[in-house]
Amino acid sequence: MAQAHEASGSGGGQRRQSTVEFLSSLLACSVPIIAGQSGPDRECVVPELEGSQTEQNLQAAFAIESQAALRYLYFAQQADIEGQPAIAALFRTVAETETGHALGHLDFLAEATDPITGAPIGSTEEYLDSAVQGETRDGEQMYPQFAETARAEGFGEVADWMESLARAERSQADRFTDERQALE
Repeated sequence: MAQAHEASGSGGGQRRQSTVEFLSSLLACSVPIIAGQSGPDRECVVPELEGSQTEQNLQAAFAIESQAALRYLYFAQQADIEGQPAIAALFRTVAETETGHALGHLDFLAEATDPITGAPIGSTEEYLDSAVQGETRDGEQMYPQFAETARAEGFGEVADWMESLARAERSQADRFTDERQALE
């Protein structure tokens, strides 16, 4: 379904603008500037990604594509074990494609924030800050909570696994912190 956007009509009134009209107006704003000419007489407005439904869609797509890539790598291992190298190769090839899709989504999201931590991203320093934030959260909150739940439900082996991951996440946060401090 085409979305509608608010646009000024003649006489200062508001009218709904279709997605095609909206994108056409953005293109009309961009083409003269790209060609080295001055922009059109009217003001060109480029929407902010941060806080938009499009940002939420990109975040969801990033998560889905990232998970698909890892699932397919896991499936490839099983295909290898079962002596199916052609199927394993197919899973690995598609995993690479899914990774490319996820990275494409992240390229757009870099205009806003990290889809996992919500921290600003775009420079190595910002990437390190976001990594520290994510690894710290996972090591101090997420995995300990998951381990506690697993243990309470009688899944001791899963709880032990989650506790070992909490330690690994905290160690990774320390490594990222060291590198971030080295940049200063």
